[in-house]
Amino acid sequence: MSTIVDRSHAESVRSLARRVNSLRPTSDAQIANVGFMTGALYALERAIDLGYDDARLSPNPATMATEFAATLTAISATREPPASWLAGFFFHSATMRLAALNERLDRSKDVAAAVRKSVNSLKHEADAHISGRRTVRFDQVLKAAEDLCALLETSVH
Repeated sequence: MSTIVDRSHAESVRSLARRVNSLRPTSDAQIANVGFMTGALYALERAIDLGYDDARLSPNPATMATEFAATLTAISATREPPASWLAGFFFHSATMRLAALNERLDRSKDVAAAVRKSVNSLKHEADAHISGRRTVRFDQVLKAAEDLCALLETSVH
């Protein structure tokens, strides 16, 4: 099932960015955590801008191989990779940052469990990227960002 991320999600990301921007971290750990969230929000924004589609959760391996080859060709020629690859790249970047932030802020709450499981799959299963076993959707990642933003606000204030 193809679900291209709704552009209305962009306003949710911008709202989270405003909330994080209002924080005044003082310790090195607080500053680093704000940095991780900043990177996650940027990655979510870019994934939206590039038309991220949840259909990437069930990829066709041959299509992915072709996309990787096109991406490598673009990189070797100092050109921008295809938008579909970039959208997936930024989506994965957001999930990895959010999973790390989840562990940093409060492991006992595990407010980003679905994101953490998806990232662990990517880290530990060689074919996870193309197997279709990852199931975390964009809306779940956005919800995790919202929940982690609340924990971040609590940890900084």
